[in-house]
Amino acid sequence: MKNSLFIFLVFISFNQLKAQELGSTFFGGNFSFALESIDSETQDESEIQLSINPVIGKMVSDKIALGVAFGFIYSKYDDNSQYGYSGDSKALAIAPFIRIHNNITENFKYYITPNFGKTFVLGDKSDNKTQIYNVGINVGLLYFISQKMSVELNIAGINYIHMSDKDYDMKSNNVSLDCNLSSPNIGLKYYF
Repeated sequence: MKNSLFIFLVFISFNQLKAQELGSTFFGGNFSFALESIDSETQDESEIQLSINPVIGKMVSDKIALGVAFGFIYSKYDDNSQYGYSGDSKALAIAPFIRIHNNITENFKYYITPNFGKTFVLGDKSDNKTQIYNVGINVGLLYFISQKMSVELNIAGINYIHMSDKDYDMKSNNVSLDCNLSSPNIGLKYYF
């Protein structure tokens, strides 16, 4: 089994790649689903979260891409404890980015992606007074499984998120350093 996997990987690595040429367009993204439930003497709550994140971009050189990521986030909370808070929220996000690629081998690359974005809370009854902005840099690996398709693994990132809500006179700032190899974020990209 190991020998056939090795031969397969060697065969793929000699495949000529033209996907990341100047002018190529790519489409891809990822999605996530999370379900959390807490049941104890003092807490009885659950949360469901769904996130769909398509990405589109264009190679402006053989190593640099410009693009935009979109996101739709849906969350539902049920708190059956003494506080009894339940509800749901929906949000749309947009984040332009630049991506810099460098070869490790012909099919295997690493990338650095600086990005910034804004999240719009949907159904916000306060005339969209909740403002969410983010800035970040992500690092990852990219492997071409065919001439037109790649699998990518987001390895690490540093992000800053600023949120303000004018109705509640509240501001929050969050800085995070993410490096989670036990449950990585995996995505697909199609080049045409």
